[in-house]
Amino acid sequence: MIQMENEHLRVIVDETDGSMQSLIVKGDKYGMNWLPDQDAEPWIPAWKKWGLGFVTIRDRKYRWEKGDRVGGGSRSVEYKYRLANRGTGEEDGEFRALTLSVLRRLEGETLEEEFIFYNSGERYMLLDEIGIYSTFYDAYPVVSGDALSRRAHMHIWTGGGLSYVKCIRMSGEKPHLAMLTVAGKVQEYQVEEKHSSNQRGVIALTGKHIRIASGKAYSVKRVFFAYADETDFHRKVTKYSGYPYLEFDLMAASVGTRVQVAVKEAGDLEKLVIGENTYRPREGEVVSFVLDKAGTIEGKVFFGGKQSAIRWYGIPAIDELMKRRAEFIVSKQQLRDDGDIRNGAFLPYDREAERLIKVEDIEELYASIPDRNDARERVGMGAFLAAHCRLHPDTANREALTRYYPFIRTHIISEDYGIWDSCFRERTAKYYGETVPGTKDMTFRGFNYFFVGAFLLKMYWLTKQRMYLDDLVGVLGKYFGKFPLSDLSFGLNPREVDIALKEAGMTEEAERLVCHFKDKAYAFVRMEEQYAPSEVNYEQSTVAGVVMFLLDTYRLTGDRHILEGAHKHLALLEGFDGCQPDFRMHGVGLRHWDGFWFGHYELWGDTLPHQWSTLSAYAYYRYYQITSDKTYYHKSIRSLNANLCLFREDGAADYVFIYPHKVNGRSGHAFDPISNDQDWALYYYLEIAGEGKVFASDR
Repeated sequence: MIQMENEHLRVIVDETDGSMQSLIVKGDKYGMNWLPDQDAEPWIPAWKKWGLGFVTIRDRKYRWEKGDRVGGGSRSVEYKYRLANRGTGEEDGEFRALTLSVLRRLEGETLEEEFIFYNSGERYMLLDEIGIYSTFYDAYPVVSGDALSRRAHMHIWTGGGLSYVKCIRMSGEKPHLAMLTVAGKVQEYQVEEKHSSNQRGVIALTGKHIRIASGKAYSVKRVFFAYADETDFHRKVTKYSGYPYLEFDLMAASVGTRVQVAVKEAGDLEKLVIGENTYRPREGEVVSFVLDKAGTIEGKVFFGGKQSAIRWYGIPAIDELMKRRAEFIVSKQQLRDDGDIRNGAFLPYDREAERLIKVEDIEELYASIPDRNDARERVGMGAFLAAHCRLHPDTANREALTRYYPFIRTHIISEDYGIWDSCFRERTAKYYGETVPGTKDMTFRGFNYFFVGAFLLKMYWLTKQRMYLDDLVGVLGKYFGKFPLSDLSFGLNPREVDIALKEAGMTEEAERLVCHFKDKAYAFVRMEEQYAPSEVNYEQSTVAGVVMFLLDTYRLTGDRHILEGAHKHLALLEGFDGCQPDFRMHGVGLRHWDGFWFGHYELWGDTLPHQWSTLSAYAYYRYYQITSDKTYYHKSIRSLNANLCLFREDGAADYVFIYPHKVNGRSGHAFDPISNDQDWALYYYLEIAGEGKVFASDR
């Protein structure tokens, strides 16, 4: 063990291989190690620890794993490596001429880390990739005590000339930590060893297409620094890299919207190129331009002889986008077969094969069958359609809902108002590892109760028929009798339930449910940050769900204790949001497992965006309504608008965008072509737009 230390940072390097084992900010009361605990996280292979990595050329991959210490002192250490094929352990051909030195040194408030690749051969060398393993401690623990104070969310940006990993402590407490690349290019990131929802995987930051002349070297240099908040982060990025501190109002907005980029600090800014236009703003000035086309609009920042990417998104006409999505659901995703028990159900749709997905066709083809079934999250199609039909009456859509409700009422809602996981009821226990039908309670999932409840509530508003509220009261009565108050289900607005019941003259039922809602809100307040494991140990959607429930219950009851309790959870929620200059990441809540469980390609990795990030948008908008703090209004719109890239102009939809360029060796950075449960994004857009008149062009 090699230890380096100054008044700002403490670093430990593994003397056997030169990897970094520990990085601690001095003065942090938790003494948090920002790197993964090797004992607690044994899934990280020894050859993928911090600062080890690989080089690829054509179809060959060579790694550096074991180094020799060649220098250093009390505040620096240097290791030298040769690259070898992991399978054979042998050096080969042109790679014999490639050596690597890794130098780490403490400089002021920073740690510098430099990777110097030297070509001692007689001709130039072309490296297709240089990948450096750079994994901070982003893993979701079973939350107890101060566990969230010892983990971090990694917000990764690989824009070429600007690359960073901005880590936010999960508890929201400062200091936080960032790593910034100041020399060399990083255009992509890859995820490896990702096999669980509760860990982010091993992150490899990747430079592409690197040429090194004979007798020359190529350097990748990074600096690590602590920061207090987002403003401090941006200012330090400018200080150490010269990249300007830019502030964006919207990165996704309706076509025709004028958006702005404010230059807060110029740094070494030379120019901005956006589409075909070039701007040369000075510090304090604002660049304003119109999103003039649908789809991605590329930009570049030129600074200090480097360039880095920016990406905006022009949203097609939103009313038409939603109209066509509703038509697509009705015409393509509703099963119409009187001989099938699922008649009337909305099912997932394989956009590549252009067909509905039925569980019997995929039983032996996917890891998770329930996440592609006839109910659960797919109820979001019905909830969206009912909400949309209320605002935009349509005969065909209303007929589809009239056909859908009997399916829900007959096959999903049980006789005693439990919510079945699927219309196949007990028979679906086999998808959960049960071999004997009846041994598992298939009304076990709290989320399903709130999903069905949201649909029933929207059907009441559409039709004003009391039968939907009778069902809703039954379902919620069953829910509160079956699940603990601390259950983390989300998706239902207590205040809206109360308004509907009172409008229908169901005062007694409303009063009873208000007592349940208030008890549940108080349980969340008492819980503070000690989240019990749900389907994931700890995640953005359950935190957002808690904030939503607390704020809606406050608006129902006016109880200040509930509002005060929401503040801690709101701070936790904001930590999931990134600030990268890409519409898919900017203000979007981080998730990294849904593509595997729900997607067509079963790809793990960062899903940016994913429809449940609109839960954060809803929570932020409710907080804005209560406090009039416009910061949260803007945060809400950023997340809502980003999710609209999942919907195509022909009405089809993609499930998510898998952001990493590779995941476990498979190609990523692409939309997943299954229309599954992404319509909750449109549902929450309408929840906010219908009430607050929020539109994609608003600032």
